[in-house]
Amino acid sequence: LYSGAPVVNKEVIVPYKKKTIKKKNQPEDYIIFFNSRIKKHNFLSNFFKRDFTLSYYKKTSEEHSWKSVEHYFQAMKFSEDKGDNLKYLLKVKNSNPPSEAKKLGGKRRVKNVSIRDDWNKLSDGKIGEIDLKVKDLIMLEALNAKFKQNTDLRNKLIETGNIKLVELSKNDMYWGSNKENKGKNMLGELLMYIRKNIILFDVKSKKK
Repeated sequence: LYSGAPVVNKEVIVPYKKKTIKKKNQPEDYIIFFNSRIKKHNFLSNFFKRDFTLSYYKKTSEEHSWKSVEHYFQAMKFSEDKGDNLKYLLKVKNSNPPSEAKKLGGKRRVKNVSIRDDWNKLSDGKIGEIDLKVKDLIMLEALNAKFKQNTDLRNKLIETGNIKLVELSKNDMYWGSNKENKGKNMLGELLMYIRKNIILFDVKSKKK
C-alpha cells in the first residue's frame, strides 16, 4: 500500500471487532458514521480539503497537486486522452470546493467529453472478498495518498482503532450506507483497508 499504487490483496480481511459502550441505554455495537457534515470525523470524508500529490491514474510520468480526494476522483473520470477530456479534467481539478468538483464530474452532456470506458468495469483488484472496480482502485489511490502524505490525518485514522467506519448517506448506497446498513459502504471499506495496512506497516517497521 505504501508504494503509492493500489494493492491487490487476495487474502480475507480479518473481521473488525466492535467497541462496546458501557453507558446505559446505548447500543452495544459502536460504529463511526462520518460525512462532511459530521465535524468530529469529517477528515474521513472525500470533501475534506487537504493537499496531496498524485499522478493521473496508471500514469507515473508527472505528479500533480490535488485539493481533496473528491477532486482527484472526479477528475480521473476524464483521464483518457480523447476529445476534450483532458481539458475538462483540468477544469475539474482547478475547481474550488469539492462539491463543485463533484458537480462537474457528474455532468454527462458536455460536448466532446466522455467518462472513461472502464470506469465501472471490474478490475483484477480485490480486498478480502470484495471485488474492486476500476473506480474503486482510483479511489483507493487517492485515499492512500491523502493519508500517507498527511501525518496528522494518518494518526487520526489510526486512532479510530478497529471500529467499523461507515459513510452516512441517504442517497449514495454504493460509497455509503444508511443507519440501517442498507448500503455497500465502499468508501468505509477502503478506509478500513488502508487503516489496517498502516497499522501492519507500523508494526513491521518497529520489528526491524
